[in-house]
Amino acid sequence: MIPLEVNGKHYEVDIDRKGKRGIIAMARYSKESKLEVEEVLRRADTFFGSGGLGLKLVERNECCLSFEGGGGHVTVAAARCKPDYTDVDLETRQWDYQVKKFMEKL
Repeated sequence: MIPLEVNGKHYEVDIDRKGKRGIIAMARYSKESKLEVEEVLRRADTFFGSGGLGLKLVERNECCLSFEGGGGHVTVAAARCKPDYTDVDLETRQWDYQVKKFMEKL
């Protein structure tokens, strides 16, 4: 994991650089939030989905949302692992800037 600081907030990033046709950078981000799981996923849907960036929602369940579009993807997974915090994990390809902006809102 690589430490990352955005506007004074600290995150950890894991970057995978393997791909069949050259280098494909995939980033993974983690963050704790005081929001409930349902609220994290609702905000992700609003931010990344048809009402926001316009990515296509390709998978939805009680803990995760996956979006595709623009040659990349975003997956958001949320779990209440501590009484007062939700662990939020995000994986992306091609949408790093937007994922970092979303994380600032959590």
